[in-house]
Amino acid sequence: MWRGKIGTIIMTSKSSKYVVCIRNKYFDKLLKVLKVYRTIKDNQLKKGLIRIIDDSEKDHVYPIEYFVPIKIPKKIAEKLFKTGA
Repeated sequence: MWRGKIGTIIMTSKSSKYVVCIRNKYFDKLLKVLKVYRTIKDNQLKKGLIRIIDDSEKDHVYPIEYFVPIKIPKKIAEKLFKTGA
């Protein structure tokens, strides 16, 4: 769970598999603001962090405050990411 200016985000196994980037300070080469990213469940992360597949096509850990969770219909996710949801 993260509490910040935009509210509370709770990421659990039933939460969104997708997030929208709302900030990319220090990570502008790997993250694009308003781009949708896939999340990867990682129970070993410290609070306030999230693991996503970024523009390098590898998974990395970022501050959760840089993202907002969203729901995407499966058919759209399959087209966005070409690997399925």
